Amino acid sequence: MHQPKGLKWPVFDEDLPMPLAFKWGSDIPIAGQGFDEWVDSLKRIDSSSNFLIFQSHYFRDEAESIEKSKELGNRRMARMINYLGLTKEKTMFETIAEDVQADVRSYPFKAVTYEVISVEDVLKSSGDTMEVCFPLKDSLSLPHRSFEGVEKWLNQHEDKKSDTIFLTGIADGTGISESADVAWERANVIKEKVMRHGWNDQLIIINTGQRNQSMPVRNRCVLIYFNE
Repeated sequence: MHQPKGLKWPVFDEDLPMPLAFKWGSDIPIAGQGFDEWVDSLKRIDSSSNFLIFQSHYFRDEAESIEKSKELGNRRMARMINYLGLTKEKTMFETIAEDVQADVRSYPFKAVTYEVISVEDVLKSSGDTMEVCFPLKDSLSLPHRSFEGVEKWLNQHEDKKSDTIFLTGIADGTGISESADVAWERANVIKEKVMRHGWNDQLIIINTGQRNQSMPVRNRCVLIYFNE
C-alpha cells in the first residue's frame, strides 16, 4: 500500500481501474491499478536517445474560466513533476485543452499522459544540411538538446559565415493544415540562433513548405542548408 506523500501524493485507490486519474475540477492525483508499473515504464525511458513529452490535460469548463481551467491543468502537471522528479533538461511539458467526454464530471479520468519521441526523428544532420523538428504541437519550444545540436552543427560550418544560409520552415499539412505563418515562425526561431552564432541577417534566407507525413512531429520542422 502506498504511503501518503503530503500534497504531492495524498490518494491511492486500489479499486481505480487505471494507473493515474483526477476528479473533475481537482488537481489531486489518484493512483490506481498498475500505477507502479506506469511509473517504472516512464523511468525506464532512455533519455540519451529519446525525448519525453509529459502532458497534462484539462477540460475547458472545469473552472469558472478557460484561464482558470488551464491553471488547473498546470497544477496537475506540477504535482506529477514533483512526484516523479522530472527536469526540463530531459523532459518537455505540455498542457492540453480537451472537450468534455462521457461521464468525466462524475468519475475519475485520465489527465496526465506522456509521449516518447526518438531523437533521430527530431534532430537530423548530413553534411551541409540539418533538420530540426518541434516536438510540441502549437508551440515554438525546442528541447535544450535540439539547440545544442544546432550549435554543434553551426560550429562545424564556421568557415561558411560568408555564405548564404537557407532556412525552410515546414507546416503540418495533415488534418486542419497549419498556415505558412506557422512555418515562418519556426524558421525564425532557428534564425535567431544562427544570428547569435555570427551569421549576418542579410545572408539568412527564409522560405516555407508543407509536409503530410504520418508522424506529426516530422511535419513541424526547419531545414537548414547552404546550397538551395
